[in-house]
Amino acid sequence: PVTLLCLSLAFAMMLGSFAAETWMMSTLTDEETGELATDLISTVLSNLPSILYSLSIIVFNAIYLKIARRLTVWENHRTQEQHDTHVTAKLVLFEFVNTFLALFYTGFYIQDLKSLRSQLFTTLMVQQAVNQIQEV
Repeated sequence: PVTLLCLSLAFAMMLGSFAAETWMMSTLTDEETGELATDLISTVLSNLPSILYSLSIIVFNAIYLKIARRLTVWENHRTQEQHDTHVTAKLVLFEFVNTFLALFYTGFYIQDLKSLRSQLFTTLMVQQAVNQIQEV
């Protein structure tokens, strides 16, 4: 139940990110020409919802790591091997769904290749930037 609640929250965050991105695009689109503004600030603002969503993926994965460890301790497994197996199963399920949910949703449900490329690029770049910062 806790994992499903966390996954539901991740799904809601994804939908919120898509709604924010749609709103941001409509706000930055010129009403007369129908084209998106191309200046630096508009480019950064148009990518802001995707960047924030990518950061939320990282934060949710870190929070769920702590939740999964506590849940598994409360399960009181007999051996360390059982404990490790259950922690791993919880983490793999949540992190896979949380990390790739937006990509699968964009690719298979919305079927927008341009948006999929943008989301994948943003997710990978944010992940790389966070990894670089963590190493320093």
